[in-house]
Amino acid sequence: MNYLLQRQTFRRRSAFFSLFAALVLTSALGGLTACGSSTGEEGIEQKRKQLADLKSKAHDLQTQIADLENEIASLENGDGEYRIPVTLFTVVPRKYKNPIELQGLVESDRNVIVSAEASGVVTQVHVKEGQAASPGQLIATLDASVLQNNMAELKTALDLATVNYEKQKKLWTEMKIGSEMQYLEAENRKNALERQIATLQSQLSKYTVRAPIGGMVDRVFINAGESVAPGMQIARVVDGSNVKVTADVSEKYVGKLRKGDSVLVRFPAIGETTEGIIRAVGQVIDVNNRTFIITVELRNKPGHYKPNLLAMITAYDFQMDSALVVPSRLVNVVNDTSFIYAAEVNGKDTVARRLAVGTRILDNRNILVSSGLHGGQWLIDDGYRSVSDGDNLRVIEIR
Repeated sequence: MNYLLQRQTFRRRSAFFSLFAALVLTSALGGLTACGSSTGEEGIEQKRKQLADLKSKAHDLQTQIADLENEIASLENGDGEYRIPVTLFTVVPRKYKNPIELQGLVESDRNVIVSAEASGVVTQVHVKEGQAASPGQLIATLDASVLQNNMAELKTALDLATVNYEKQKKLWTEMKIGSEMQYLEAENRKNALERQIATLQSQLSKYTVRAPIGGMVDRVFINAGESVAPGMQIARVVDGSNVKVTADVSEKYVGKLRKGDSVLVRFPAIGETTEGIIRAVGQVIDVNNRTFIITVELRNKPGHYKPNLLAMITAYDFQMDSALVVPSRLVNVVNDTSFIYAAEVNGKDTVARRLAVGTRILDNRNILVSSGLHGGQWLIDDGYRSVSDGDNLRVIEIR
C-alpha cells in the first residue's frame, strides 16, 4: 500500500513540475511579447537577459524532471530505493610519456659557402649547380697573369743564382779561391729567391677556388668575366648525408630534456616522420627569448632532408612506466584537496566512495594520480557530478 502511495505521489510531483514548466514558459513568452515595444540596444539587451534566465530555469526544471523519472524507475524496479545511474571504467596502470611540441630546423655542419681569397677577374667556372663535387675539386679560376709573370722572372733569377752559388761553393770549398763572404752571399741570394717563389706560389694558389668538402654544388653565385674580392661568395657546397635538427626550448623545460632521449621528428612539408636522438642540450639560456638549444640527430637518407627544412619535434618532459592517468574532468578540488569518486561493492549494493588523491597535471585532458588510488579500481565516469560519498549506485555500463 505504501509503495502505491509513493508511486502516486511521484507521478503527481512529475505532473506538477511539467505543468509548472509550461506555465513558466508561457509567462516568459508573454513577458517577451510585452517587451516587444522596446527598441534599440537597450531592448535587445533586455531580451537577451530574459532569454538567458529562461534557459537557466528550463535547465533546472529538466534536471528535476529527470531526477523524478529516475526515482520512479527505481521504485518500479521493486526495491523502493533510489539509485543514481552511473557508468564506470577500470583504471589500469600504463606506461605514460607526456609529449611536448617543439619547432626546429634542419641544419648541416657540412653546408659550406666557398669564398674568394684574392681579388681578380673570374676566367672560368668549372662546376654547375646540381653537380656532385669531390673534396678539393676545382670550382673556379681567377686571372693570375701578373703573378705568373712574376713567377717566371723569379725562376729565371733563381736559375742564375743557383749556378753562381754552385761555382762559388766549388771555388771556396775545394780551391780556396775568392772569399767566404762571396760564397755566403751567393748562397743567401739563392735561398732568398727560393723563399720568394714559395710565397708567390702560395699567393697563386688563392687564384684557384676549390671545394673544401665533398657534396652537391647547391648554388653558383658568379659567372666568368666578373670581378671578385676576398670574401666574396663563389658557390655553396652541401653534404646532405649527415644532417641534424636544432630547436629552441623554453627555459621551463630545463632539466627535463636530456642527452640520449628519444624523440619523434615530423616534417610537415614532405609528410614524413622519423625517429631521432637528443645529442646535445645547450648549457646557456638566451637572454633575448629565454630559451636554450637542443640538437637532434636523425637517421637520415643521403640528401633527403634539406637544410632549413621545417621540423616539428615531439619530445617528452615526463615519463613513467606504471602511471595511473585519468581524465582531468573527473578530479575535483575543494580547499586545496583533490578528490575523485570511485565505486565499490558493499554487500548487494554498489556505493560511491570519495577518495582524496595526489595529482599532477599532465595536459588539458589528463591528470596523473600519484597517491590515493590503485590499479583495478572502478571510477565513476558519467554521473560523477550527481554522487556523494556513500550514495547507492545503479551501474549502467562498465568500460
